[in-house]
Amino acid sequence: MEGKAKKIIRTTNIQKMDTAHLDSILKIEKTSSENFWNRRTFEKHIRTKNCKALVALRGRVVTGYIAYELDPVNGTIQIWNLVVASKYRTQGIGRALVAELQDLIGCEFDSIHFNVRESNLDSQLFLKKLGFCCNAISRSYFID
Repeated sequence: MEGKAKKIIRTTNIQKMDTAHLDSILKIEKTSSENFWNRRTFEKHIRTKNCKALVALRGRVVTGYIAYELDPVNGTIQIWNLVVASKYRTQGIGRALVAELQDLIGCEFDSIHFNVRESNLDSQLFLKKLGFCCNAISRSYFID
């Protein structure tokens, strides 16, 4: 499994998201179990100064994305959303997207933060596999 993931990472191109990727990202978002980001949310996020997004591409196909915010004052990166298209899950794409952010650690950022629903076991296990740990449980963070 590990060898397969490394192979996929090499064939996946990670680049800055732009508006040309938005339709593909929205399709991926709609298939997500949480699908809470719409076009307006993405457009607002992209226009905010410290908010950024990356896409994973296989050829010209958007296979996943990660949206995050840089907080240089506190030295943190807040991941707002990370979704890989269901067809491409367990192939190292989410790992590659997070690795791009981890490359920023040690430069001007000290840590990465990610809020995950208590009910989202798949995401919790994925993040644990990448070395993340739970620092706090905030039962009122998500509004259902």
